[in-house]
Amino acid sequence: MEFEHVPVLFDEVMTALNIKEDGIYVDGTVGGGGHSSGICERLDESGTLVAVDRDIEALSAAEERLKGYSCNKRFIHANYSDVEAIAEAAGGKVQGILLDLGVSSYQLDNPERGFSYMQDAPLDMRMDGSDGLTAYDVVNGYSEAEIARII
Repeated sequence: MEFEHVPVLFDEVMTALNIKEDGIYVDGTVGGGGHSSGICERLDESGTLVAVDRDIEALSAAEERLKGYSCNKRFIHANYSDVEAIAEAAGGKVQGILLDLGVSSYQLDNPERGFSYMQDAPLDMRMDGSDGLTAYDVVNGYSEAEIARII
């Protein structure tokens, strides 16, 4: 399955970011790189994109999609809340940050990811496949009281 991404409100996001060609921009949820491609189109070789995602498959797809752009690119396998790692990767004052929150259609449509009931597949639901704990583990291993506390 190929990781495709059609960014939501693309023009509005590009306008709001007001991208300076030599700036530093963070896409904290890079996904397939749809918004990041718009950022990279507006950066020159002195500009930097810091692309962050918990999903290693998304990072790989974004890296492939963005390889033709001349700006500096730094890909970080992390949660957008890992501010220290992102700040270190940025290496300077950031001009803009984008968070496109949610689950991607790639994650929903891919049976191995276990996000959907549309397919007969194990209940996984991990944003990062390298995390040990799956939704199956929680549903089948936690007590009713612990599940109620989580919900």
